[in-house]
Amino acid sequence: MKAVIDQYGGNLVSHLAFLRDKSIHYYQVDGQDQLFFMYRKKADKIIIMGEPVGNQDYLVPAVEEFMNEADKLDLSLVFYEVSEGFTMQMHDLGFDFMKFGEEGLVALPDFKISGNHFKGERSLMNRFKREGYTFDIIQPPFDDKTMARLQEISDSWLAGREEKGFSLGFMDRYYLEQTPVAVIRDKDGQMIAFANSMPAGSKETTSIDLMRHMADAPSGIMDEVFINLFYWGRDNGYQYFNMGMAPLSGVGTNSYGFLEERAAHLIYQYGYRFYDFGGLRSYKNKYVTKWVPRYVVYWRRSSVLFTMLQILLIVNKKIDPQLYQAGMYQPQFFGPHNV
Repeated sequence: MKAVIDQYGGNLVSHLAFLRDKSIHYYQVDGQDQLFFMYRKKADKIIIMGEPVGNQDYLVPAVEEFMNEADKLDLSLVFYEVSEGFTMQMHDLGFDFMKFGEEGLVALPDFKISGNHFKGERSLMNRFKREGYTFDIIQPPFDDKTMARLQEISDSWLAGREEKGFSLGFMDRYYLEQTPVAVIRDKDGQMIAFANSMPAGSKETTSIDLMRHMADAPSGIMDEVFINLFYWGRDNGYQYFNMGMAPLSGVGTNSYGFLEERAAHLIYQYGYRFYDFGGLRSYKNKYVTKWVPRYVVYWRRSSVLFTMLQILLIVNKKIDPQLYQAGMYQPQFFGPHNV
C-alpha cells in the first residue's frame, strides 16, 4: 500500500488507507502492485472509498478485474466521493452516477485576509496574536507526552461521542504518525488544537482530516487553524487547500431533477438532526474559491436510493476504539494482494 503511494503518488483520499479500517483490493501486473482500492462490503455491495490509488495507466483494466471478481460473488461495485472525470470513465463501463455533494477548494497563491470581506477574521487573528497563541507544524514520530496531549484534545472535542471511520479519520497513533500535524499553542505553550495533514501526492492540493480542539478553547479557534494552514500551504507552493465535502449540497434543487436526486436533497434538507450539512457548507463558503462536484458511481441495474442507504450505513458506522485496538477491524481481500 505505502509502496504503491510512494511510487505512483496518492490522491485526495489515499491517506485514509493508513486507518487500517478498510479492506484492500490490489491490481497486479507481472506480480507487481499497480493500484489498490479501499472498500467495505455492505449487503450485496462493495463500497469503495474514492478512486483507485496508484498507476492510472491501468485504471480501466483494474476496475474491470475487480468487477469480475465481485460478480462471481453476486456483488456489485459502488464508488463513493469520486471526481467528474472518473465518473465519466466508469459510465463508459456500464455504471450510472449521481451527484452526492461538492468539495470546496481555496485558491492559495493569492490568499490573504485583507479587505472588508475578511475584516472579522483579520481582527480575530490579531487578537490571537496579541494573546500569545502560536501556530506550529510538528513532525512524527511523536513522543508519548505529545500523543497523550493530542489524545486529551481529541477526547475533549469528542465529548463522549463515538468516532466514525471509512471516509473520515479517527484518533489513532499509527494514522497520525504518517504525516506532520499542525498545532495551536496558547501563551503557556500548551497545545489546545491540532489538525493532521492529508497529502495528495503532489504540490497541487493539500488538505487535512482530523481537526480537533479543547472544548474550552477560545471562540474562533477553527479559523485560527484554517487561516494559518492556508498561509502555510501558500508558502510551501500548493495551489489549493481542500476544505472537504459539503455532503449532498446542491443536489436535487431543480424541481425537474431526477426523482432519486430530489429524494437525496430531502435527506440533505432534513438531515440536520443527525449532521449539520447546511451549517458545514455555510462555514466553508466564506473561504472557498470554487466548489467542485463529487459523485456516487453505481452499477446500472442497482437501485440508487437503496445504494445511498447502504453508503450512509457504512459512513455513519461507529468505530469502537477497544475493538479496533484488539484487531477486530481486520481487512478482507479479493484477488492477489500484498499486506
